Amino acid sequence: MQINVDPNIAPHRIPYFEFDTKEYEDLSVFADAIPKLTGIGVQISESWVWDKLGIPEPQEG
Repeated sequence: MQINVDPNIAPHRIPYFEFDTKEYEDLSVFADAIPKLTGIGVQISESWVWDKLGIPEPQEG
């Protein structure tokens, strides 16, 4: 939806917002499950865990 937008402005420059409707997992369930699963040999991607918990990955430096 565009309201009061100058037609001469490039579409990628028009501000927008979106709602974050993602439901994150229960931290306590993950705190119990991840060590158990990795302990029996399940390979779990760190990026998947960060994403599921809604925690940003740490930046280097």
